[in-house]
Amino acid sequence: MVRYPHTAKLISDSGSMVDGEWISGPPTESTIMGRYEALSTNNIIRHNAAGNEVIVQGEFYTKEKPVPGVLKIEITAIGVSKPIICWTPYQTHSVISV
Repeated sequence: MVRYPHTAKLISDSGSMVDGEWISGPPTESTIMGRYEALSTNNIIRHNAAGNEVIVQGEFYTKEKPVPGVLKIEITAIGVSKPIICWTPYQTHSVISV
């Protein structure tokens, strides 16, 4: 099976704490390479940052390490734009669940 590489854009919220209040700044973007696979099953569940269970619709496999604060992934070549549920690191790669 041939697997095609994808270029994904990661979007994070920038900002800072000012007097105990979060002040949002402009979103920051970074680019990573990897492989996206849509899932055809609804039985894969992951926990998001708030601890809620969410059904995974697809996964992006990359060699990049998790980046804190990333909220969304966009893969324009295949029309994917989804919020990130979780980013799980492994020894040789990491998986972004969306």
